[in-house]
Amino acid sequence: MNSPLRIGVGKLVDFACRSGDLASGPSPGPSASEGIRAHQALQKQLAGEYQPEIEVGTTLLRAGYEVDLRGRVDLLKSDSEVAVIAEIKTCYGDPACLPSSQTERHWSQLKVYGFCYLRMFPAQRIRLSMIWYDLLNQHSHQQSIEFDCKTLEEFCNAALDRYLHWQQIITELELANRQSAQALRFPFGDFRSGQRAMAAAVFRCLRDGSELLCEAPTGIGKTVSALFPAIKALGHDHIDKIVYLTAKNSGRQVAWDTVELMRDAGLQLPTLVLQAKAMACPCQNGDCQLDPKDPCPRTIGFFDRLPGARRQLIESGIMNSRAIAAVADQYQLCPFELALQMLPWSTLVICDYNYVFDPLVSLGYFAEADERIALIVDEAHNLVERARQMHSAQLSRSDARLAAAGCKTSRPALGRKLAAVSRALDRSQGDQDVQDVQEQVSDSPPAAICRAIDRLFDTLARDAANATRPLPELADWLRALYRYRHIAGLFGSHHRCITRREKGGSFRQLTSKLACLNAGGYLQQSYQHFAAVVVFSATLRPADFYQKALGMGSKCRSLTLPSPFPGNHLGSFVYHGIDTRYQHRAQSIGPIAELVKQVYRSRPGNYLVFFPSHQYLQLVAGEFLEKYPDIPLICQQPQSSDAMREQFLQQFQRGEQTLGFAIMGGIFGEGIDYHGDRLIGAIVIGVGLPGFNTEQELIRQDFDHDGLNGFDFAYRFVGLSRVLQAAGRVIRCESDRGIVILVDRRFAQRQYLALLPDHWQPRLCNSQHQLKTGLAGFWTAGEPIQMAALDTQ
Repeated sequence: MNSPLRIGVGKLVDFACRSGDLASGPSPGPSASEGIRAHQALQKQLAGEYQPEIEVGTTLLRAGYEVDLRGRVDLLKSDSEVAVIAEIKTCYGDPACLPSSQTERHWSQLKVYGFCYLRMFPAQRIRLSMIWYDLLNQHSHQQSIEFDCKTLEEFCNAALDRYLHWQQIITELELANRQSAQALRFPFGDFRSGQRAMAAAVFRCLRDGSELLCEAPTGIGKTVSALFPAIKALGHDHIDKIVYLTAKNSGRQVAWDTVELMRDAGLQLPTLVLQAKAMACPCQNGDCQLDPKDPCPRTIGFFDRLPGARRQLIESGIMNSRAIAAVADQYQLCPFELALQMLPWSTLVICDYNYVFDPLVSLGYFAEADERIALIVDEAHNLVERARQMHSAQLSRSDARLAAAGCKTSRPALGRKLAAVSRALDRSQGDQDVQDVQEQVSDSPPAAICRAIDRLFDTLARDAANATRPLPELADWLRALYRYRHIAGLFGSHHRCITRREKGGSFRQLTSKLACLNAGGYLQQSYQHFAAVVVFSATLRPADFYQKALGMGSKCRSLTLPSPFPGNHLGSFVYHGIDTRYQHRAQSIGPIAELVKQVYRSRPGNYLVFFPSHQYLQLVAGEFLEKYPDIPLICQQPQSSDAMREQFLQQFQRGEQTLGFAIMGGIFGEGIDYHGDRLIGAIVIGVGLPGFNTEQELIRQDFDHDGLNGFDFAYRFVGLSRVLQAAGRVIRCESDRGIVILVDRRFAQRQYLALLPDHWQPRLCNSQHQLKTGLAGFWTAGEPIQMAALDTQ
């Protein structure tokens, strides 16, 4: 006899009772909030006749399992001759137009409820009633069918047999997974200095169900120091599943490679990598030539072909994008949807932040799963800004006008509603004349724009009810509208609406942005779905800022680890003889070019110079190329493609002497390992402060309002993270040696020096002579000459 197994009715139905097509309607169906309101209204309306929200359940022995099957019915009438169970579903338009796969699932759920009820209160028959509520026409459609006990028992037993057969496979795999996790040894033999402390802290956090904020230096091996203890915690039955979040594709690849190392050492762990739909789905990534007006053939009969693909993937345990795509091709399934179907059965899930935190993209599974899920957030310094973006939305009048014009002839009713959105945007700042640029801030979303969007959604819903698909060219604009309307519904005390007008020729451009100023509260809500939370990065200082901005609880433990590498392998300098503030940049261009030349010639090799903006980079690059044409220079280009990125990185090979200019906080300043002499020096120009604008000032004011130092939270700490990430590219392993030079007078201030890593021990230089002497000391003796000696010269 296996251990008792609790199954929710919804989980059973979703796994064992779905067949036919994957519903892929032309527009989203009713939202969760619309469904809740309709449920409550109907339950109130029928209160005299039905009891609302009644739990039903039963325990039975089946296929060697003691099954506890439970669910909650919307409506129950138990005082009639034949009991009635009613289920409420919302839709747009006539439910007769709903896909059969959707209505069959609704009826399957009702049948299982009926089975459970008859097990609780034995009777020969029960009436099952489906109530579809048409939100467009404010009308309910009811269909009732009487079932006998035997029919429901046969239906439910068949569903349970399918589920329990799969559960037996999963149970055997889980046992092997836990045994392999228990036996797993650290894949690199010995722990690097600091790794053991990080691994122990992560293990304790997951064991105790707490929160951990960990700052560990670049090159320490943070990924394995987080994943290894998490897998050991799983092996010791402290957790059931691991969700590992990254900000970039490169981070997901590093995590996957780390799992592969442990797999080579004997680990068996079903591991799933979730790829963005735009990259995974052939209909969106350009691999499919299907007419976008037609349904994708990979969604037709999806659930009929799913079982074979599901079993093949779970038994291999390898579910990265390549493996998912191969199996999806074999069974002709949508790769993205196949990956989502594997989510409940994967022990380790590697994915982007948005699948947990984005209110429009987050997966309901994480909130609904009855499992002990550990959440691990890599490169968590990125999450502060990403979370704000996820809880923000923006519309532009120009996009609205283009969308309206695009369907004016082919879809006039839709075109009129789109034009109404454009007019609402235009009126959102009044009729005053705009001379240049004008911004207006309010503490609520614009009601007129929201009403216009709601009317547009009604039109789209009616089109969907008539099986009319929206024009493919409107897809991006409609997604922007859905996000704007959803964020308007979330709009809270940490939001502001920024309306911006600017005049360009005869056309007045206007944007309306719902800006989230602090997403910490939303992150905190998301953490509540997880048994334990670990966030880590090389740059989480000061810890109290990140604890607040990342929504960590007051009992969150903070851990800061020292560098594992010899101190004399890094020469760190603060050159405060140049003022890079915006009003002084014109005067700084020549001195910066000369400083870069001096550093490069002190020891030719591979160097990166990081700038706060492309404009600044280009000004210095122009000066440098004119004065020092003999030194080869490559520059990061705005909006670099993947091919351009690879071409840039290829210049930084061992033994080369490449000088590169790049952007602080950009693709070359984070998440890339330049091992050995692929990079021997980084020069960071400026303190990395975000640009001064209305939104950034509102962020500052928001933190001020909470009793914190708004400038620090909105500017200084954010800039410092960019600086430290750029500088962290230099030392990546024990044998690396190199220099970091911070260029700006502000770096010599106490507020900045106190925030630099302890192992840096930077030398302050106020002249190029001091810097030249310090560099010579480092490269010849392995350690910079002390500034106390230099200052006397």
